[in-house]
Amino acid sequence: MSAEWKQVSFAGVVQGVGFRPALYRAAVSQGLDGTVANNPAGVTAVIKGDDAAVEALVSRLRRELPPIARIDNIKVCDVTPPVEVTGFHIVPSGHESSDTTTRISPDVAICDKCLEDIRRQPRRKGYFLTNCTNCGPRFSIITGMPYDREATTMAEYLMCDDCRAEYTDPADRRFHAQPVACHQCGPEYRMRLADGTELRCPDEIVRSIASELKSGGIVMLKGIGGYNLLADAANSAAIKRLRSLKHRPRKPFAVMVADIDTARRVAAVSDDEANALIHWRAPIVVCASTGVGICSEVAPGCATLGVMLPYMGLHHALFAESGDMAIAVTSANRHGFPIIADDADALAFAADYSLPIVWHTRRIANRCDDSVVRLVNHIPRLLRRSRGYVPEPLAIDVPTEGIAAFGADITSTWALGKGRDIILSQYIGSLESAESEDFLRESVENLSKMFNFAPARAVVVDAHPGYRSSAVGRAVAERHGAEVMTMWHHHAHAVSVMAEYGVRGRVLAVVLDGTGAGPDGTVWGSELLLCDRTRFERIAHGQYFPLPGGDKASLQPWRMAVSVLVTLFGSADRLPEALVEAVGAYNIKVVEQMVRKGINSPLGCGAGRVWDAVAALCGLAYANAYEAEAPILLENAALGCPDAGTYPLNADYPLDLAPIIAAALADLERGESVAAVSARFHAAYAAAWAQETASHAARLGVRDIVLAGGVFQNSLLQSLIAARLRACGLNVMSPLKVPPGDGGIALGQLAYGAEILNCRNHA
Repeated sequence: MSAEWKQVSFAGVVQGVGFRPALYRAAVSQGLDGTVANNPAGVTAVIKGDDAAVEALVSRLRRELPPIARIDNIKVCDVTPPVEVTGFHIVPSGHESSDTTTRISPDVAICDKCLEDIRRQPRRKGYFLTNCTNCGPRFSIITGMPYDREATTMAEYLMCDDCRAEYTDPADRRFHAQPVACHQCGPEYRMRLADGTELRCPDEIVRSIASELKSGGIVMLKGIGGYNLLADAANSAAIKRLRSLKHRPRKPFAVMVADIDTARRVAAVSDDEANALIHWRAPIVVCASTGVGICSEVAPGCATLGVMLPYMGLHHALFAESGDMAIAVTSANRHGFPIIADDADALAFAADYSLPIVWHTRRIANRCDDSVVRLVNHIPRLLRRSRGYVPEPLAIDVPTEGIAAFGADITSTWALGKGRDIILSQYIGSLESAESEDFLRESVENLSKMFNFAPARAVVVDAHPGYRSSAVGRAVAERHGAEVMTMWHHHAHAVSVMAEYGVRGRVLAVVLDGTGAGPDGTVWGSELLLCDRTRFERIAHGQYFPLPGGDKASLQPWRMAVSVLVTLFGSADRLPEALVEAVGAYNIKVVEQMVRKGINSPLGCGAGRVWDAVAALCGLAYANAYEAEAPILLENAALGCPDAGTYPLNADYPLDLAPIIAAALADLERGESVAAVSARFHAAYAAAWAQETASHAARLGVRDIVLAGGVFQNSLLQSLIAARLRACGLNVMSPLKVPPGDGGIALGQLAYGAEILNCRNHA
């Protein structure tokens, strides 16, 4: 018993990604005795050997690391020699509690080797749920930690002898792959046609789906994290029916295509966008549309198209059957409800709409929508963070344990703190219904169990008194006896970016958003804040305009067009004739009087409302059928006119919109193209904020600039402002790992709470 024994603890993405098998093979190849096991903090190996043996093991392991695995931290210590350990073994997981965050793998797109098995391996030919340690479901099937089969929805499926042999063979890539299965022992696919006929033969199911789509039908299909609706993206009638079914008159649909070559036919896919598409995360990537092979109803008025590649075995089989068809893909849900994940709910939905439905019998534990990425200056930036990314944590520089944050009501997410990490939930959606609130509570329960988390220290919520997310957060805090902290909305946007970049000192934050409560009782939304993580000062802001009808102003952009013209020029007489004809002169007069007299017209300075107004003046949208439709269409128009020039600014006060709007009106009256007007507006608006920010940065001696808020989903605006600020020698930071809008706000809230508690502890 005189030999040295070492305990080597690994933290990072080390569970559910083939890490233990890789470590096992490395240890065996070196002739080491010992064990390896999962535990709530990651993976722990106990080996017989000295420091040199450990170093050699770690070095080999890094070289042979599985593609999805990542080592963030390694700790080595001496341990008491275990009794009777000969050879190297994977042993049952430890369940002791830990404050260290286990990096749970997100769900992973199917790998090429498993696709080949589906095509050729006798036991798995046509078995579309094939997976290995390098691919397949992870987050969507986990019910607890550590990550073992017993803590997944695969626990109910007993492995057959052949699968068990693979699972226990260190030389096999399915060695300790928890969801391993085959035709004989695993979950299966089923299809129910609209007439009630049920199919179970995999090949017959694929042929039936392809036939339905080719004939203009809509098919409901169970994916990794929930159900989707599919339709032929080239079939106008099918897409119109899909829009009617979804109560989604104009919001763009994503399109799935077979491969990169087909993607480049329907969109102008750059090499960087291609790399994002083929990544194992398999997000939707927003690209410039070519208009080829896609009917106009898929993304009406948009110059961009959300493109995705197959990420499940059945997807690939469907394209093998249907050829180069482009398939519109959207979540299956009732209007205002979250994505459907429960099979019984899905069958009821399909019956209500007379849809054929295809499902697999593996239960979804954690529902998860598709993620959305857009590249800005060749860098992928998340617009929606969900499947393929969640629940990867974001590291931060202060302790976060026991803190939760509940985000906002639009594109809702929440966050929990573990160790020095922040774990953002999957995309919840807008909290429009009781069912969406239930999804938020479901996510809180599931993630808390998964990470052994309780908000014992604090819960951070938005300062807006009416947010549903805040009510849920307060209830959670009361249940756990936690302190409730409130944070102003736009400060949270700024701190979200600061936390991502690890900045704790003062920054100037340009926060451009739709709406958010301000401390002065008005509606904020275009702010220049001097802030750190716990405090802020409003240095400048965009112009205030009445919001006629309150919330109606964000739903009907023409109202903001009236408000802007009356406020800036004293009347609405210069409204374009097309707008007057579409809306009605009487309605315009009513709103004009509301603005003049302040009737049901609270003041707001939200940048989104200004973009609504300009889009309405350009005739792009008089009503928003989906969130930010008018601003999105305005950006899409500008993309077609990259060298249009700009509009003049007020030299004394760049944020004065009067000269910009006056010049835009003059252009429209002269018959200039909407593309040129939009491009010039983008350029002028970016120049105005860049000049204002650079001026204050010089005065205050601040070099770090943050760009935050939902308006920065506009990649053109973000690029223009960032380029101007960098030309002034300033360091510009904008969101990469979390969405710029409300989907990333919980990160800022949690970082704020952690900073305050950390300061108290060191006071």
